Amino acid sequence: MRTRRFDPLWSPVAVAVLAMAAIAGCGDDGRTPSGGTLVTSVGVGPGSSGSGANGGAGGTTGVGGSGGEIPDTPCEAPALAAVELYGSGADQRLTTLVPIGNRWLAAGQNGYVRFDRDGANPDANPSTIGGNGFNVLTEEPGAIGYASAGSNYVGYQRLGENDLITGPRSLSMDTPNGVATAAADMDSVTVWADNGAFWGRTVNAAGVLADDEFLVLAGAYTTTVRMHGLSGAGEMYLFWSGPNAQGLFQSQLLRVGATGPGTNTANAFYGTPFQHDLVQVVAVDDGFMALVFDNEAVPRFLRLDPNGNLTQESPGLAGVQLVYGMASQGDRIAIMAGRASGEPELRVFDLSLSPAGPWVCLGSDHDPSVPAAIAADGSGYAAIFQTPDGATMLGRVDAVGTGAP
Repeated sequence: MRTRRFDPLWSPVAVAVLAMAAIAGCGDDGRTPSGGTLVTSVGVGPGSSGSGANGGAGGTTGVGGSGGEIPDTPCEAPALAAVELYGSGADQRLTTLVPIGNRWLAAGQNGYVRFDRDGANPDANPSTIGGNGFNVLTEEPGAIGYASAGSNYVGYQRLGENDLITGPRSLSMDTPNGVATAAADMDSVTVWADNGAFWGRTVNAAGVLADDEFLVLAGAYTTTVRMHGLSGAGEMYLFWSGPNAQGLFQSQLLRVGATGPGTNTANAFYGTPFQHDLVQVVAVDDGFMALVFDNEAVPRFLRLDPNGNLTQESPGLAGVQLVYGMASQGDRIAIMAGRASGEPELRVFDLSLSPAGPWVCLGSDHDPSVPAAIAADGSGYAAIFQTPDGATMLGRVDAVGTGAP
């Protein structure tokens, strides 16, 4: 049963952790939901600046930006060679990586797998709960949230280091265009995109599924969408990018509680007249850091305050052909990217958006059709990538990228 309630359930902004979904086309089930509040005014960039919705700003110079590019560096070898998780031909297509206890959970097109922090003891085969379109993971208090979606199915499980805690729970029979999941305190909120709108449903701490779906936001996108969920205190932070009805590509934030978005409005913090993708968003001490990539092949960082207003925009990153993900670690962040010459590479930056180390190539080549993934690992970083022959590799580095973890 569809409901269209949205009750206020907001608490102070909290540190968040990441889950991620992917891009897909628009649904066609014919629903025309109403409700929620969408802000569509935002500064247009690159190439211009200006005030955006709720104090956001846009443009290549942005607020605190300087234009130009962050120079490339020669790619250095890591101190510790990447290890093989799955051999040639396995084609696991893992695109998300999160830590749980002494192990990793990784998910991708075929479901999820577990393996030890050093890459030992990987599951022989992936597990799934039925979705064949999207499989995403997020860190929750003491657990990992796993959302899976595909044809006429959206589902959720709560996973432990080596076991199943809750689920599976069937959330909807929609065929979504994207999905994200995150924790709002001890509740798990999963949001999916369907026919231009976002819908949500909650599984509480005891594993009990809420009776009804709720409308999160109508008119959130038109044709394509990329979604990310970050966990918070009493609310989920839902980030997404996609075109609006006027054809402007926007990246936006909406806070979502366990029963809906309340009176909060979506904040559009970045806009371009051409396509850009919100690749990933992570929490930092004073807000969020977003990574965007546009059809001019220029990746850049966007620094946001706790309300999602743009406060700083980096120059473009030279030497990068593709960008896959980002992880935060104290006062630094790292990104995973692909060089034009084919190597999967990692680089660490400080929170002023200046490089803290060189580009580090984790392998000699990779399959760019399988987005690599990166996560914080102790005081350093770990990344997974797939080689052209279908093998899956795990690389681990220290806090600046050049040393062993």
